[in-house]
Amino acid sequence: MPPSLKAQTSTMSNPTRAISHTVGLPAWACSLTFRFMVAIVGGVLTILLAGFFWEARQQEQAALAQVRQSSKVMVEQILAVRAFMAANQDRINRDAHGNYEFKHMNPAAVIQGASEIFNARTTYTIKQTRLSPRLSANAPDAWEREQLLAFAANPGLQESYGVEERAGQRYFRYMVPLVAKEDCLPCHGEPAGTLDVSGHLREGYHLGDLAGALSITVPMASFDTYATVNLRYRLLLAIFLGGATALAIYFLMQRLVAAPLGQLAMVASRWGEGAWEAVPALPRAYGEVQHLATTFRDMAARLQELYQGLEEKVVERTAELLAANRQLEEQKRELQEAGEFKSRILANMSHELRTPLTSILALAELLEQGVAGPLTREQQEYIQDIQKSGKTLLAIINDILEMSRLQAGKMELNWEEFSIADIIAEAGRIMRPAMQEKQLSYSVNLAPDLPPAVGDVAKVKQVLLNLLSNAVKFTPPGGSVTVEAGPVPVPEAAGSPEDDLAPGNVILAVAVIDSGPGIPPHQRQVIFEPFRQLDNSARRRYPGTGLGLSVARGLVEMHGGSITVDEAPGGGSVFTFTIPARADLPGQSGSDVFKGEEGAG
Repeated sequence: MPPSLKAQTSTMSNPTRAISHTVGLPAWACSLTFRFMVAIVGGVLTILLAGFFWEARQQEQAALAQVRQSSKVMVEQILAVRAFMAANQDRINRDAHGNYEFKHMNPAAVIQGASEIFNARTTYTIKQTRLSPRLSANAPDAWEREQLLAFAANPGLQESYGVEERAGQRYFRYMVPLVAKEDCLPCHGEPAGTLDVSGHLREGYHLGDLAGALSITVPMASFDTYATVNLRYRLLLAIFLGGATALAIYFLMQRLVAAPLGQLAMVASRWGEGAWEAVPALPRAYGEVQHLATTFRDMAARLQELYQGLEEKVVERTAELLAANRQLEEQKRELQEAGEFKSRILANMSHELRTPLTSILALAELLEQGVAGPLTREQQEYIQDIQKSGKTLLAIINDILEMSRLQAGKMELNWEEFSIADIIAEAGRIMRPAMQEKQLSYSVNLAPDLPPAVGDVAKVKQVLLNLLSNAVKFTPPGGSVTVEAGPVPVPEAAGSPEDDLAPGNVILAVAVIDSGPGIPPHQRQVIFEPFRQLDNSARRRYPGTGLGLSVARGLVEMHGGSITVDEAPGGGSVFTFTIPARADLPGQSGSDVFKGEEGAG
């Protein structure tokens, strides 16, 4: 067996050891039995605890409802006594002869006395209270004052209750409002401030006014004690059930799963050492584990077959790969020869065409100068047409020649430092006649301090002339053409520390902006391909071969730069190319170079 296959099988044969080594945990914590036991016990405990807390909450709500009902019954009993005493005040305060004598047994006094006796005998508290009590013992506490204000603000509120904690003990508070009735007005009604029969000042209440409230306080210590004991019993039950479940799961998993899987792991380890004998019978394997053992046997047989034929297949695939590589090398060589042949054909054809074409242009210029005698106006126009067409054809031939050199990789650059401002000025002078013919406005915007450029002067000038020629061609009469130049920092992702374009250096960016029709976004990459134009139809509006931009891109990329096209603000196109610059050399301002170069139209 190959060493790599042995190592892989050996690792897989002891998954417990591999997992323990990976996560840094002991083997028992990574075992299937432990994880399965933790999951089941955790689920059981979660359900038990959730059920316990839900039941505890339900018991508390039921207890609060019971305490509330008991408090409500107590209040009704007290109100019944008050009503009885109020209805029998005349009988209480008159003797057998009908003489009136106030006995101080009015409803408030009776309930006050009964409450004091009740409060002394029980842990419950009954209290008559209001915001301005006649007796200081009936003054409201903070909770009672809050409820009295709520009763006053909401006359329809019939009761108020809640749980309050004081000194670590919980108390159930219950309170109902007391309103002024007909039998209350003799002592508490008009006129306010006068003495009533009991010697207290009348409050001036009217029928239905809030006269106070009846407050009941019930301690909840017994309920809390019961809840605590119940909580302890529930927790002990949950712990007992969890422990019993864990032990049962551990025993069953060890007997039915872990032990058989351990035997299978030993067999897999033997396979890793190259022993392909059959799997021994598992004495206590049932169901899925027995099926797993059978699957192991089948897998061992297939692995043995695969291993026996593996070397033959490797040799066969290696031979096929070598044959494919030889075929690719042959095709690559043929393509290179075809490309070189095409470049030689184009170069030779361009060279052979340039020689007679140059002679034609020279003879036409001599004829225009009158060397062969005076020319008529019509003959002069013919001569001018010959010169114009010849120059156009010569430019096409030059583009084809440049493209063939670029594709053949035979073009070389003469690196030197130069002023980009001078190149822009020279290109502007060359293109001035064409701009004046279409009445185009021409302007130049240069950065205050331009660093010297580094590259091939002739090639950079050719790039700029191609872009200017393109801008003049597509800009309608009366439009504008602008050239801008300035240094920009090299992006962090560009270049290398050994290059001129390393991060931290600067590059020169030159932009040619026109007010032409613009270029659709989906064609901004296509136009840089050879012989591609926006309009490839036979009746296209603008002449040309579509090589100018392709040649410009090739020359710029030879300098390590890039060329892009975007939409100009307000319409038109912006062609921008970059070339290396020397940031540590003194710059040259273009203000003097381009003095008088603007406004070509």
